[in-house]
Amino acid sequence: MTRRVEWRQWREPVGLFVIALIGSAALWGRLWVTSPTTRGVCGCGDPSLFQWFLAWPAHAITTGHSLFFSRDLFHPAGINLLANTSVLGLGVPLAPVTWLGGPVLTENVALLLAVPVAVVGMYLFLRRVSTSRLARVVFALFYGFSPYVVSSLTETHLMTAWIGFLPLIALGFADATAAEPRRARRGKVLLVAALVMQFFVSTELLLLVAIVAAIVLGLLAIGWAIAREVPSRALGMARQLATPLLTAGVLLVVPAAYALYGPRSLTGSG
Repeated sequence: MTRRVEWRQWREPVGLFVIALIGSAALWGRLWVTSPTTRGVCGCGDPSLFQWFLAWPAHAITTGHSLFFSRDLFHPAGINLLANTSVLGLGVPLAPVTWLGGPVLTENVALLLAVPVAVVGMYLFLRRVSTSRLARVVFALFYGFSPYVVSSLTETHLMTAWIGFLPLIALGFADATAAEPRRARRGKVLLVAALVMQFFVSTELLLLVAIVAAIVLGLLAIGWAIAREVPSRALGMARQLATPLLTAGVLLVVPAAYALYGPRSLTGSG
């Protein structure tokens, strides 16, 4: 494949990202035209809590503290970040932004990028399942600028606003079960990466993904049973998905156990 053909494949997603970024900037323009390092949605309630969540990874990395637990918040009992909406999947990669401009800037960047990442994620999935360019563009933009996303962003609920990894999970699932070996390998890697990132951004949405996946697989099983294709289709899909799902499980077993049974965990005060 030539470089020109490769660029052609990414021209639409990049263009959509730029369009969505401009639209997102229009939503948050008031924060960026004044002082994005000191002015956020507000210094109250959830926005201030998420500023702390985004600040902690940068602090923990430079001081050697745990990424998963801190006594600096809700002292002296402390807080289990994995048992809360700590969005470590955003705070860790955005740590350089925090070091450069502080947590308010990091929060503004996270708000700004939520929409374009969601738009591109959905577009990539739709490109896999739809041949209509217009449908892909329209539905991708609607996905990113949906009332659900915008309302979550106005409350700075980053754990529900960042839905860009969900279509990547679906894309990884679709590619991992493809007949083409190269696409299947790429899909398996994408599925593992998207599942792990989704865990560290929002375990709530990851649980919803698991529920939806169970329903979809149940419907597929019923269809296969009617067509009498259960053994071959089901076993083939199970073999293709076993490696990525087991890999994601191994990577997440420790953080999941910490969230459920660690100090200040979901099951009690620890």
